[in-house]
Amino acid sequence: MKTFSLLISGIALIAVSCGTPEAKSPNDDSAIMPLANSEPTLQEKQDNARFIVDTYEDSMEIPHSKVSVEYNESRTFLNEIIGVAEVQLGGNEEMEVPKDAIASCGCWYAGGGDYFYIARSDKGIKIFHGWLDEMQEDEGYHWEELKNIE
Repeated sequence: MKTFSLLISGIALIAVSCGTPEAKSPNDDSAIMPLANSEPTLQEKQDNARFIVDTYEDSMEIPHSKVSVEYNESRTFLNEIIGVAEVQLGGNEEMEVPKDAIASCGCWYAGGGDYFYIARSDKGIKIFHGWLDEMQEDEGYHWEELKNIE
């Protein structure tokens, strides 16, 4: 009889713990799960924009940097410059790069320099190119918009 009572108690316990799940209300926020493959926002895409630099030396041991920008899972080649390009996040007051820039990149080599920076636009990013030369008669980095990438 004791065995029968234990058996009945065990079955009752299992039945209670395996009951039907509570129905979720359509307005219950806990029932909503984000999609794993949802599209990133424009700001998230912009925040992830970055320079890719591939540096090598030629036969005369002169460094060259191939500069590209990666945005929204796509890579765009910008230019090959002489020198070892360095990447810096954000703006750079000394180089006249705006404070709200995403990143800057460039280098100085043998009396001249080439520079780039990434800025936000309404639909994507803008890439600016600037140059500086020790023999120039004017001041500044001569910044001009190079590309607009959406």
